[in-house]
Amino acid sequence: RDKLVTGVQTCALPICYTLLAAAVGLVSAPSTAFAITPGPVSASQSTLVATPTTLTASNGASAATITVTARDALGNAIADAPVNFAATGTGNTLSPATTTTSASGEATATFSATVAESKTISATVSGVTVAQTATVTVAPGSASQLAFTVPPSTTTAGVVISAPVQVTAQDAFGNILPGFTGSVTVSIGTNPGGGTLAGTRQVAAVAGVATFTTLSIDKSGTGYTLLAAAAGLVSGASTAFAITPGPVSASQSTLVATPTTLTASNGASAATITVTARDALGNAIADAPVNFAATGTGNTLSPATTTTSASGEATATFSATVAESKTISATVNGVAVTQTATVTVAPTGASQLVLTGQPSSSGAGAIITPAVEVSARDPFNNPVPSFSGNVTVAIGTNPGAGTLSGTTTVAAVAGVATFSNLSIDKSGVGYTLQATSGTLTAGTSTAFTITPVSPRSSSLRSRPRTPRRARTSRLPCKLRPWTRWAT
Repeated sequence: RDKLVTGVQTCALPICYTLLAAAVGLVSAPSTAFAITPGPVSASQSTLVATPTTLTASNGASAATITVTARDALGNAIADAPVNFAATGTGNTLSPATTTTSASGEATATFSATVAESKTISATVSGVTVAQTATVTVAPGSASQLAFTVPPSTTTAGVVISAPVQVTAQDAFGNILPGFTGSVTVSIGTNPGGGTLAGTRQVAAVAGVATFTTLSIDKSGTGYTLLAAAAGLVSGASTAFAITPGPVSASQSTLVATPTTLTASNGASAATITVTARDALGNAIADAPVNFAATGTGNTLSPATTTTSASGEATATFSATVAESKTISATVNGVAVTQTATVTVAPTGASQLVLTGQPSSSGAGAIITPAVEVSARDPFNNPVPSFSGNVTVAIGTNPGAGTLSGTTTVAAVAGVATFSNLSIDKSGVGYTLQATSGTLTAGTSTAFTITPVSPRSSSLRSRPRTPRRARTSRLPCKLRPWTRWAT
């Protein structure tokens, strides 16, 4: 039987105790059976052992058995005691993590880990921490992949990536392999800007890490990645990063006008001015402030100030009312773009006449000098050199009831009709001349005066005298002949 039954108690064999009483000459007598139970868990008497103590990182393929034996202070095994296992570090698996001791006081668990490091295994039994622990070293597995442990950061085009890029040889669980010394090569993976990777692109690993200190990319773009490769290992890709354009380059930025010939207008004839902002490597610069300007007068630039688009472009519309050659320029982020555009603004068709050589005050009947000039102008008062029509002048305001003499109809030359022999026969203050030509708006001169001619001046002009014959004096003295002229 596994139980010993007495009249007092029952105990489990084989740990049922009895006592024997003996005396000389007397028959010995046994006691009833009784049990001796273990005391409380002893932290120092209980034990924890790991076998083996060196593993390879795994999901359980490489594992250690952790054995806890619960004992009291006298070394008695304690059965049915709750046990909790624990391990330092990360990536650990303890199975089971909680259990109870067997009849022999033992409890076991299996330990494995994916993170390569030194682990300390501990346990508590009935809430008492076992003093003894076990150290299990988890080593990395074999080399299987590359990973960017210091990824590339956002950098300016053509500038070395500031934080050196680091690529690490790892096992399947991401543990560094310090023994790896192979060559690692990096290249561009995702290439949104069509850039070229410069610098030392192949480096030998030191203690499992390859460090790249001179990498740069020449074209701007968002979403670049790098790839790392080494013989026998799975390639690794970096996280995405950006290459930003550098400062505005005056010589690389451009300014273009289309078309380059306009007619004077309030916007009906206009050119599109396009500025493209670029850095020294030709990368487009977005969100840069642009200011447009034009030489001359009568100009409209709309808008005069703007910002560049994602493609680095900014546009404005240009028109002008003044016919002349215009130079269009721009600044981007305060930098004057070297390239400019020349836009020629031509006059529109002739629509009006303007006296550009005004008649001056003259004597009655005298030719008005300097010559009177009449110019053909467009609606914006620009000279129209192409005009060659006939222009006729006549008296406009006529305070003296005078008559205009001379050639009063003249063909324009290069847009200007010149009247060189005009005269008015009657004096008066406030004369004006009016110029006409077909449907053109007539032009009127400023007021001028025709002054009367004095009678003496008029007599001299009408009756020129001949000199009298010289008379010789008959005085005794010899004198030279003298001549008397009528004055």
